[in-house]
Amino acid sequence: MKLSSVNSLENLNLFCHVSGIITVFLGIIVILMDLAYKDFAHIQVGIFVLATGYSFVKISSKLARILRDEKSYN
Repeated sequence: MKLSSVNSLENLNLFCHVSGIITVFLGIIVILMDLAYKDFAHIQVGIFVLATGYSFVKISSKLARILRDEKSYN
């Protein structure tokens, strides 16, 4: 793999990880606020935000594994 491709994947990995962590925390906050105020009108939005953030974190972990395999292969 070319060095520019590795650098691009590393940047994408970092972006996915950071945005995923932030989105997971935002989803948790929305869910906890809904539970605290006993307002269940939009708790599904918090669950969706949490699931989206979790998917970003999983994408980041798969990218990290691919990068680790490529670096050990070369």
